[in-house]
Amino acid sequence: MYRVLVVDDEPIHRREMAKLVMSLRSSYIVDEAENGRKALEMINNNKYNILITDIKMPVMDGLQLLESIEEKASHMKIVVLSGYDYFEYAKGAIKFGACDYILKPVDPETVEMMLRRVEKLLKEQEENDRTRDSLKKELDVTYPVYLDYAMNRLIREELSLDNEPIIQDVLKNEGDCRILTILISDRKTTASGSSNTMRKDEIKSYARSAVCDRLNAFGRHLSFFLEDKRLILAIILFSTNKTNIYADDLIPELNQIASLFYEQQELIISVGISNSYKCSCHNWKIALREALQALEHCFYKKEPICIYGIDGKLPMKNALPDVLQLETELKDAIVQCDRERIFKCFDYFFSGLAKESRIAPDILINYTENLLISCLDTIKKSIENRDFLELSYKIRQSINQCAYLVELSEVSRNLATAVIDTFQTVLEDRNKYIIQKCIEYISGNLSEELSVETLAHRFHFNPNYFSTIFKKNTGVALSYFILDMRMEKAVFLLQNSEKKIYEIAEKVGFKDVKYFCKVFKSKFGVTPNHYRIFAGKGGFVK
Repeated sequence: MYRVLVVDDEPIHRREMAKLVMSLRSSYIVDEAENGRKALEMINNNKYNILITDIKMPVMDGLQLLESIEEKASHMKIVVLSGYDYFEYAKGAIKFGACDYILKPVDPETVEMMLRRVEKLLKEQEENDRTRDSLKKELDVTYPVYLDYAMNRLIREELSLDNEPIIQDVLKNEGDCRILTILISDRKTTASGSSNTMRKDEIKSYARSAVCDRLNAFGRHLSFFLEDKRLILAIILFSTNKTNIYADDLIPELNQIASLFYEQQELIISVGISNSYKCSCHNWKIALREALQALEHCFYKKEPICIYGIDGKLPMKNALPDVLQLETELKDAIVQCDRERIFKCFDYFFSGLAKESRIAPDILINYTENLLISCLDTIKKSIENRDFLELSYKIRQSINQCAYLVELSEVSRNLATAVIDTFQTVLEDRNKYIIQKCIEYISGNLSEELSVETLAHRFHFNPNYFSTIFKKNTGVALSYFILDMRMEKAVFLLQNSEKKIYEIAEKVGFKDVKYFCKVFKSKFGVTPNHYRIFAGKGGFVK
């Protein structure tokens, strides 16, 4: 359905044209205007597909109308209607975008042919618009990917600007440049330990759009993501010879961006700001290093914005102190399920780093990730493969989202606790199984020598630890449990067999019959012989 505006100062001709269009195209909406000024007002307030206008009119003629709407007429098809077959009118109408020119008086056949031509042009335009929109969407997706790829290759000096005219063009600037590096940490990922490619792509798209929109006031800029485990957006701000971009001017806007990121996407950002340099490929690489170094100081200071030269200037170390003892302590604590010891290890390690503040964050983050994975490896054979993979993934995702040292410390403690929890659950399940097997063994071998030491050895445990887990699972000390089972078996044999007392003693693990009788009497208050007599008469119940 199209909307048409008919403009003519002669009411009869105007109404005739309007009725004729409606009779030929019943689905069209047709409006009327008596002069160019009225038509201009209606065009400003409505969207028309077809404009049919007379040339000679009072107040504002047709050519003046076309000149006034030239910028807005790209979506409209213009048909000029005139009672004069003047070449100058036609030339003027074509200059302002008219696609057809018809003479009064009009007839249905002429209008029908005109409408068909205009409809064909409109459909072609709609198809072109769809194609353009589709290409724009594809470009919106592919251009940032290409830009990230090309800029990272330039950083690594794997690419020459001479071979990349597109990049050469966007980096061209007569004035100075300053670089911002923005580290983006996803609170959703840190909290859950889970992530996915869709979420990462969503963050990238959001960050580019949100940051660039807010920085447009500072002039032209170029943004790209660095190839890093962490999500770091680099932005080159270009200034002209007449205008400079001062770091202090950026801070209020960057604080607004930080608030926006957290409110809308639960994202935490840290920003490093470089010095200003004359624009050149060499200089923006220097600026990038400075911005990254300023960003490293954000990690230790727990400040969202650091400026190179003010907050961050001292170079970071790329090597950690001797940490072998820490790794040994942590692994042993995890095997022992000793949470308190793990917390002390991490507190000592990270408090020392906080005082020095000189280890490059990416080195520290990478080390902490590997440390936790190494600790997890110590229990790999004891846990399900599914649990191992899940914890490995959680460690990698959570550690690499840490924006600050204090956060890295807390997340490390939580992850180590998660490793212990998983291991402890497996141990408890395994221990229940072992204790059940132990009970079955005791029940079937009461005549054998049974002690904490022999049973612990049989099931490959330390005696003290085996005694502890046995009592934890049964509520009874192992030695008392063995004695109770022997006494129960003795009672059963006394009641249901003709065996001699010494034979029953041997069956339940007592080599000395006198000692058996003493233990039996201590538990039941009577000797085995009396127990059998009373039980046989139905008079003994214990």
